[in-house]
Amino acid sequence: PQYLDIPVWLRWIAWISPCAYTFEGVMVSELMGRTVETPQGTVAGATFLWDFLGLPRVSYESAPPALSTEGLVLAFDAYMLVVLIVVFELLGCLLLHQSQKWYGPNTKRYQVASGMSLRAPPWISKKVS
Repeated sequence: PQYLDIPVWLRWIAWISPCAYTFEGVMVSELMGRTVETPQGTVAGATFLWDFLGLPRVSYESAPPALSTEGLVLAFDAYMLVVLIVVFELLGCLLLHQSQKWYGPNTKRYQVASGMSLRAPPWISKKVS
């Protein structure tokens, strides 16, 4: 579905999704300055993106000056990918550290005597004929 077809209360997901920025960046990059054959005839790449795919998510006419061209949309998508990667990595590290506090004291860590890990358990050492 196009961005504008998504219910308003779900559209925020597209703004925190690295996949959405990647898809938008690839599509804008591939169709920038090209013409596309459609059943209705030949259209400009930017027109095809907006009319058929709903990309970019904000039209060039209503976008702020920083997102008013295809090149600036690509730069914004790349910037947001880097920001989201850093945010998700930090969030993952923080949650991993916190989970060690939550579950660490209750987790059993079985110790293996020296050399035990090199031997197979007795039930596996039986030969299969």
